[in-house]
Amino acid sequence: MQLRSVQTQELILKFARQLFAEQGFEHTSVNQICRNAGISKGAFYHHFCSKDELFLRLLDDWTEAIHIQINQRFDTSASIQEGFLLTSKSLSEIIDGSGNHLPLLFEFWQHSVKDPDLWVRAKLPLHQFKEHFLGLIQRGINNREIAVRDPELIATTILSFSVGIIA
Repeated sequence: MQLRSVQTQELILKFARQLFAEQGFEHTSVNQICRNAGISKGAFYHHFCSKDELFLRLLDDWTEAIHIQINQRFDTSASIQEGFLLTSKSLSEIIDGSGNHLPLLFEFWQHSVKDPDLWVRAKLPLHQFKEHFLGLIQRGINNREIAVRDPELIATTILSFSVGIIA
């Protein structure tokens, strides 16, 4: 991608993030994003097929940032058990650091449930987090740090508790 194209995309992301935070997903229009970013609707649609697609990109960025934070806690811990303990203790820090992404995520889920294809893509981060936790559990099993009968169930339980805590 050319520099100008990258800059335009970054402007769209910046102002969409800001407007979604201020007004919510449903009350933010593509026109508002374009006006605030100083771009045409054509430029917007060159980079994103729809407002939904734009939000999914923001969701991907946010999810990646959370994965990095979780990995940092595990990378600095002496064991898998300590990693889970550090992560659970810092969950509120991770959530607080997310700004108002969570209410936006819940609003977007409510919006996307009306469209089966969009819903599959919107809930993908949950599956990614579950797979991430499953990988960490498997690492603990392989290193003989933990012994569990059903790693899949444990990963699902950790994810369920995490979503329950933030909801």
